Amino acid sequence: MSGQPSHPAAGSQALPTVQVAVASAMLAAGVQAILAAHGIRSAPDRDRPEADVLIVDDAWLADPDALGGHPALVALGSGVWATLLPDLSAGGWAALGADATPAELLAGVLGAAAGLAVLPPALLPPPPRKPRLTTCKTTILRVSHRAT
Repeated sequence: MSGQPSHPAAGSQALPTVQVAVASAMLAAGVQAILAAHGIRSAPDRDRPEADVLIVDDAWLADPDALGGHPALVALGSGVWATLLPDLSAGGWAALGADATPAELLAGVLGAAAGLAVLPPALLPPPPRKPRLTTCKTTILRVSHRAT
């Protein structure tokens, strides 16, 4: 044994590779360390010269069109990414907060690589409100229910 943790991929597919393109070198190192601990490598490497997933931060908001067409995108930072990424990514995407947990980061990368859209609950739109029944409508429903 090599001493490295074994992380079987879903099915027979290998884990995705990532390219981290964030403004802060410290953030980039942290993201890479978290993902490496789960067997996700940074590209390029000899087996995969291009990354499966590109990870960016709010620095890219100045020119988001430069991200267009990448197969999978993960954005860290502003919630505005949730409205931009569906049009920018050729496949899956994740919009995560700048304070995303390691579990959220891993879910975002794996979900985006699988072609899914990943959002934390705070970025989901609120569910539609159920219309309230008036007292009259409630009474009618009760009466009609009793009649059946």
